[in-house]
Amino acid sequence: MRWFFRLRVRFRVRGDSMRPLIADGDEVLVDTSAYRHST
Repeated sequence: MRWFFRLRVRFRVRGDSMRPLIADGDEVLVDTSAYRHST
């Protein structure tokens, strides 16, 4: 399970720009490898 979190970074959402799906204060995991391989 440790490998799952190795390439991901936890971010806390600030503000309401992502509502109603993601609320202020929610935490999301971002797969940083997706950005490394994009062009």
